[in-house]
Amino acid sequence: MARRVIDLTQPLSKDSQLHPFFPDVQIQRHIIHADSDPGRPSFAAEMIITSNHAATHVDAFAHYDGSADAPLIADMPLDTFCGEAICIDVREYPKAHEVTPEEIEKAIDAGGLDVREGDILLFCTDHYNRTVGTQAFLDGFSGVSPESVEWMADNKVKIF
Repeated sequence: MARRVIDLTQPLSKDSQLHPFFPDVQIQRHIIHADSDPGRPSFAAEMIITSNHAATHVDAFAHYDGSADAPLIADMPLDTFCGEAICIDVREYPKAHEVTPEEIEKAIDAGGLDVREGDILLFCTDHYNRTVGTQAFLDGFSGVSPESVEWMADNKVKIF
């Protein structure tokens, strides 16, 4: 089977929509080719200052769990976030909906998919495409019910 990498990141720029709690993304010029003497090697570089909750991001366990041993994002192996994935279509549900285990199974069946041990499970809500650039982008994120988290653990889903 041919493998392909699918980049799920949203654009990160000074126009990225963030919750008002977080400061705006700042992208500052550090050096450009014109800063170098003629005939000398040169490069362009920028500095990016942002919250770790800007655009596409992963919340580490320590984001929700205040215990001292809850892993920070830097403690989580990179391979946690890479691997075989399936994407289920849950666009039929309204904003702020918590997807249930029954709805997960319905979407898996409708897509003719299989959840295998170690899979990554992606939920297509289409929230970004429907709301980016509007105030609705910051309102009504869908999620999964606590029972769905248990379902994923029981089915040995690596990450969702």
